[in-house]
Amino acid sequence: MRYDLPAFGGLQPSISQGIKDGDDVSEVGVRFSGQFAGKISGALGYSVKDSGGQTGDVETLGGSLSWLHDSGINLTGAYSTSSDDDDANPDSDFYLAKLGYIIGRHAFDIHYAETEDRAQNGDSAESVGVGYVFTPIKWFEAYAGYNNHSLDRRGADFDDVDTVLVGGRLKF
Repeated sequence: MRYDLPAFGGLQPSISQGIKDGDDVSEVGVRFSGQFAGKISGALGYSVKDSGGQTGDVETLGGSLSWLHDSGINLTGAYSTSSDDDDANPDSDFYLAKLGYIIGRHAFDIHYAETEDRAQNGDSAESVGVGYVFTPIKWFEAYAGYNNHSLDRRGADFDDVDTVLVGGRLKF
């Protein structure tokens, strides 16, 4: 169950309580948007998942910030961290940076993401990619993207994984 509290000076807080994978989850977040040489928007959130056992509580804290300049240049950054009560599980961090440009019905971006210590201490997973979106009419988008994913782990050698995606989205 989620409840969006009344907006307060550009801030839109929300709280939720539910069950995910059989575990209780409590979350609190806040979204915001405004004008700053264009449009700026972001969100912050905190989640606690009661997994029980050795894992105990899994806590996640994260946020993102996006800015769209009137010229069409846009930037996005995101960060999150996750931890639990089990000393054998590493705490993990996630970072994302994206640079984009919108011109008319076309949008392009290049992005980089990194996750540290997600599965094992010392792991570093990276993703680098590009994306394109074409919006011929207000209610439809066609998109395509390419990403290269890599995982560096001490004592192991993994091949990179390349992904290509294409698709469309109807908005109604």
